[in-house]
Amino acid sequence: MKKKNMLPQVFDVVTVGERGQIVIPAKARKEFSIKAGDKLVAISGGGHPALVLMKTDEMSAMIDDTLKKFGEVKSILGRGK
Repeated sequence: MKKKNMLPQVFDVVTVGERGQIVIPAKARKEFSIKAGDKLVAISGGGHPALVLMKTDEMSAMIDDTLKKFGEVKSILGRGK
């Protein structure tokens, strides 16, 4: 994924089919290097009426980074005892 500004980007409007399926717009697939067979996790918008799709390997890396940061903070807090 290319790092750009933090403003949301609208790729297109998609239609939900009868079976609940959508097609991810080609521009979005290219931007995020999404290929056939890739696995995505569907996440709620954190209190907003939104659905976020993220590649599972990216989600796993984000969780690992977050846990590492929490470990660093815990270590810093432990030194203050």
